[in-house]
Amino acid sequence: MDIDALKQLPGFQLDATLEMLGGNRDIFAMVMAQFKVEFGNWQYAMSQADLEGQITLAHSLKGAASNVGAITLYEHASELEHALRNEAPYDTALIDTQASLDALLNLL
Repeated sequence: MDIDALKQLPGFQLDATLEMLGGNRDIFAMVMAQFKVEFGNWQYAMSQADLEGQITLAHSLKGAASNVGAITLYEHASELEHALRNEAPYDTALIDTQASLDALLNLL
């Protein structure tokens, strides 16, 4: 994985995330590899889950995105979670979330 390539991703706070990890790029790479494992099939999981499961999946993605510094993904997942919890239309939030997730996964 080319860690510096993540700088091109809108809303990705690479420098701040690396600083939290003491600048350790090896740990960052391991964290991002685990992120890819956990969320690589997120779209499929969302399509198979009931409403409560979808809320949980959106919430988990929101938290993980925040932890790795993917702020745009965090914001989209937060909007999706909010829409799902309020049983509001969520198509746009889902599309935006998936697009942000795909952009990140494609760089990992």
